[in-house]
Amino acid sequence: MFGDFVNNVKLTSKLELSIYPISEFNLEAIKYLVENCERCNDIPNPNVSLATFNTSLWLGDFLDKYWDKISYVCTTPIFNVLKAENNEIVMKSYAVESKVFNTEEEIEKFFEEVEWGEFVIFTVTKSVDLSTMKTFYNIRYADIAEQYEVRDNKLKSILEYNNVKSKVSNSKEIEIFFEEDDEEDDDLFNLL
Repeated sequence: MFGDFVNNVKLTSKLELSIYPISEFNLEAIKYLVENCERCNDIPNPNVSLATFNTSLWLGDFLDKYWDKISYVCTTPIFNVLKAENNEIVMKSYAVESKVFNTEEEIEKFFEEVEWGEFVIFTVTKSVDLSTMKTFYNIRYADIAEQYEVRDNKLKSILEYNNVKSKVSNSKEIEIFFEEDDEEDDDLFNLL
């Protein structure tokens, strides 16, 4: 599978990359997200009824809350990803979509729903409608997870949850066992 791929790969410069992973060991993707957001703020807006907030006022808090839900940052609104499928390497193209959130609760619910996928973010902006003085967020993103990946992530989470729940219930049973007969517990402790 990789033999043909290796033979056909041409050297690419770093500038041709369009998607960067987010992890606690590499925050380069966050740098690109900040740059994308700043570029969106710098676009002149002839419509005086809308204004964007400077990212320095809110993006840090937003990332503190949601950075672990974001898998990647893309540098362009249309990007390609190379994936291994059926022992072949295929290129898939994706385009970001835009979604508006009027409340923090809507954003929280959204990030709970994308928990199972591979979330790629291009930009997020916080704006205010000056005629109503209401704030809203606009997130441009793509979910690049395949159905089988979503299924596998859900199963893994359920199994992990059940394992933790099982450990908790087992420890409670032990506690209940020891609480029922304190004299017998003291004898058991003395024997040990």
